[in-house]
Amino acid sequence: TDDRYDSVGLDEQATIAANTRELHAAARLLGISEIVELGWQTDRLGDASEVALRERFIYHVRRLRPYAVLSFDPYGAYHEDNQDHVKVAQAVDETYWTAQFDKHHPEHFAEGLAPHGVYERWYFARRLTEVTTPVDISTTLTVKVEAALAHSTMMRH
Repeated sequence: TDDRYDSVGLDEQATIAANTRELHAAARLLGISEIVELGWQTDRLGDASEVALRERFIYHVRRLRPYAVLSFDPYGAYHEDNQDHVKVAQAVDETYWTAQFDKHHPEHFAEGLAPHGVYERWYFARRLTEVTTPVDISTTLTVKVEAALAHSTMMRH
């Protein structure tokens, strides 16, 4: 037998490597040019510091200066059973307003970063309580499905 496998599939390191390869493949399909790894382990964010997570999000909002951000819905979190999604939703929601003020993480300014506000906030959730902005994705649906299917290890587990 291959010692990379245990009774349920790939071992942890092989799973991480496969997920990383598949994430990059999906990103290429979608035309995404940069993936920022924050270094937190999946399925452990429920125990992570929201302050630390929010600081990293603020840093990258200030670095990238996006017009819009797409994230998990912090208001739909009560329908969400994945604590990683809940923690990210809450931290990103706080990031929207804290990134634009100079009193939050002024250590970023030593790198030449400046406060920045995100103008549009796009949310998604597993179960929506209210649809506010329907978007026709029919012209890009095929590539979105291909990108989702690129995550074969995650989908299999």
